[in-house]
Amino acid sequence: MRNLIFIIAFSPLIALSQVKRDIVPNVEDNLAVSTEIETSSDFSAPRMEGSLHGVDGNLPAVRTAESVFEEVQQSQSRLTYLYKTWTIREEDGVGPRTYALKLIIRSSGEVEKVVVKGPTNKEFLKEVEAIVMTWSFSKVKDGKPYVANLKNLDFLFRRNLVLE
Repeated sequence: MRNLIFIIAFSPLIALSQVKRDIVPNVEDNLAVSTEIETSSDFSAPRMEGSLHGVDGNLPAVRTAESVFEEVQQSQSRLTYLYKTWTIREEDGVGPRTYALKLIIRSSGEVEKVVVKGPTNKEFLKEVEAIVMTWSFSKVKDGKPYVANLKNLDFLFRRNLVLE
């Protein structure tokens, strides 16, 4: 029995000793990389013809109510999240889902002033104003600020928007 365990234990070593060993080729003999790099600069860069126009030439002349409507709808998701978190906490003065918003938008697209009508909780209003102040609208050529009165904004579904 002991002899059988000895044979089973050492049989892999005996088998490996009988395997014919191949000669490993030298890797460096098979790799050949050219180190000759041309450093001449005999090419010429293409010449530009015509004139380049910046973004200022493509700006719309004035801001329209439709453009404000589309951009408010794209940015309103953070207000939806804010409203849901305040209603889950059951805070007083958050009010109904609809509210009114008055924006003064500069020609550069930055929001200059925000007035929110509807909710009465002052902390909630501060957070809404802070979010709306981060909104950016498209730039326009007209240098005058644009006043947008948004009525019946819905915190949850973004419908029933009326512009004046």
